[in-house]
Amino acid sequence: MREEVNKLSGADAGIVSQLAEKLLTTRTKDIRVATWYIWARLRQDGEKGLADGLELLTGLLQRFGEHLHPQRSRARKAALEWLCSARILDSLSLYPEW
Repeated sequence: MREEVNKLSGADAGIVSQLAEKLLTTRTKDIRVATWYIWARLRQDGEKGLADGLELLTGLLQRFGEHLHPQRSRARKAALEWLCSARILDSLSLYPEW
C-alpha cells in the first residue's frame, strides 16, 4: 500500500482505500494506514471522505491509544504530520470551495 501512495502520479485511491479498510479491520491498528485512508477517501469523496477518514482516525486514537502502531513517538509524529504533506494539500486544492 505504501508503494501505491508514494507513486509520483497515478496513485489509485480506490486501491489504497480498500487495502486500508481491510488492514484496519482485520490485521492492524496503524496510524500510517489510517492517514493513507484519509488521503484516499479525500480523493474519492471530497469533504465527506475527509470527514469520514478523520473520524476513523479519532476513533482509533480514542479506543486504542498507546496500543496503536507505530509505537515509537517519532514515528507516530511523522505519521500524523503526513496529514499536512504536499500530497494531502494538493488533494485539498482540488476542492477550491474550502
